[in-house]
Amino acid sequence: MLDDWTGITDPKRRKIAQNRLNQRKRRRRQRCAVDNAEREDRLATPPISLVGNCINHFACLRDLYRLGIHSEQAKWVACQLEHICYSHYLADSPRTELLLGLTQVNLIRALMFNIDVLGYTSTQMHNDALSPFCIAGPSRVGDELASLPLSLQPTALQRSTPHHPWLDLFPITQMRDNLIAAESFIDEYGLCADLCSSIEGTAGILVWKDPWDPSGWE
Repeated sequence: MLDDWTGITDPKRRKIAQNRLNQRKRRRRQRCAVDNAEREDRLATPPISLVGNCINHFACLRDLYRLGIHSEQAKWVACQLEHICYSHYLADSPRTELLLGLTQVNLIRALMFNIDVLGYTSTQMHNDALSPFCIAGPSRVGDELASLPLSLQPTALQRSTPHHPWLDLFPITQMRDNLIAAESFIDEYGLCADLCSSIEGTAGILVWKDPWDPSGWE
């Protein structure tokens, strides 16, 4: 090889060959460093198109005004958003435009979790449904109610006043009673928008602990 200086005895030619070989090694190291940096950037930063799709999924949350525990769309959206946000967390590059949507996902996921805890089915959550706690007929026995988290056990008002079951999902008893007492005066869609911070300038509800823990709701 031209760069093989091991058999060259002339000092000048030997030095030229050695310098040429050293330069080639240095260029190879530089190329490797650039390739590694580009590869790390690709792994650390999700594609812009992926972030755009994520934000578009956040817009879909505005349509999830009815909580369907078997809604594949809701599960898919939540899964995609969690994946994107976790990728940014691992990359130590949080994006402020994801914060609002993430708070909405946390709230919806918490409410859907409490639906499961209460044992409600999708047919019990339709628009005209009444809470099982206040429906005449066979009711849950004491042991079954006692197995619920204390924060989700029905109040006297929940048992005596007809109301939509979605009001049973909040783990704050006084909040539930206040909403039930004022239900006939409340714009339900406006309330949902306020709770989910879907109106610009509103904070909505933040959930940062177990869904049934009232200390994690603010």
